[in-house]
Amino acid sequence: MDILFENQYERTEAFHKEVGRYAIYKDTRTWATFVGLGCLFIISTLSVFFPESISLGFSFSRVGNVLFPALTTYAVIRLIRMGKTEYKRDLELNNGKPLMVNMVMNNDEVETFCTDEPEKASQISLKSITGLLITRNYYVLTTKANMLISFKKDGFIKGTPDELISFLKSNDIVEKKVNKKPCVFICLAACILIGLLYWANSSSTISEDLSEPSEEELETIQMILEFEQ
Repeated sequence: MDILFENQYERTEAFHKEVGRYAIYKDTRTWATFVGLGCLFIISTLSVFFPESISLGFSFSRVGNVLFPALTTYAVIRLIRMGKTEYKRDLELNNGKPLMVNMVMNNDEVETFCTDEPEKASQISLKSITGLLITRNYYVLTTKANMLISFKKDGFIKGTPDELISFLKSNDIVEKKVNKKPCVFICLAACILIGLLYWANSSSTISEDLSEPSEEELETIQMILEFEQ
């Protein structure tokens, strides 16, 4: 099969950071998780400042107020450290040197292998590729199994970046966008939940107001009746 594109680059720590961070940024599950936690944080905060309108209970409110900042801090730390572990693995696999990767694509599949070990090549069918991520320096193909296949923009030995994009489009492989529907659904669900909590608390307050009078109220009523007589 004729080779259409050939690409070569060194997998540096900067490569792992750039590709990994962008893959997370474009992942719908990431956005949905943080939107959901953000809504929980907002509801919990409202319940603290407006306990008479939105009541969640002391323990649940504190969990919501702590969980979102804690997980956000953890995610930021992970993003800062991202790439270091993967890069260290590459160095261990290649006697302390960064891996030099070759990508070869034809009409049916993508073949990837390390320059020092061409016999250990892996083949991925184009039918398994589901989308494309475009970062500052790389074109990253995503597969059904969430694998990432990267082509460096200035690493083409055969073919050009524009030709690669055109070829991918002809195979219905286009740039991946964040699916915002789950995020919108979560926001709507949070708004409905706030409304239900407010309505439930209001109904409870009205019920208390319409409940049987206390002993002090009964005594007051009795005194008024005796006075009128």
